[in-house]
Order: sequence, then structure tokens, then C-alpha cells
Amino acid sequence: MNDLEYDDLTDSVLLAVEQAVEDADADLDYESHGGLLSISFADGS
Repeated sequence: MNDLEYDDLTDSVLLAVEQAVEDADADLDYESHGGLLSISFADGS
């Protein structure tokens, strides 16, 4: 796997996780920036 293939794969995985967070019926906030996905829960964790 070369760098471009790796970047494409990780981008698609992050998008799938973002979509799952959006679809979840839970009190979650998320922020995606530069290949990093931060998820915050209602209790601050």
C-alpha cells in the first residue's frame, strides 16, 4: 500500500465513523480536522 492508498482508506474510514456518529441516537458531538476525529460525550468525556 502506498501513501495515496493509505490516505484514501483512512479518509473513507473517518467519513464512515462520522456518519455513524451522526446516525447514532446519542448525545454526542464530534469535530473532524486534518485527519483527526474528536468525539465528545454529554458527560464531557
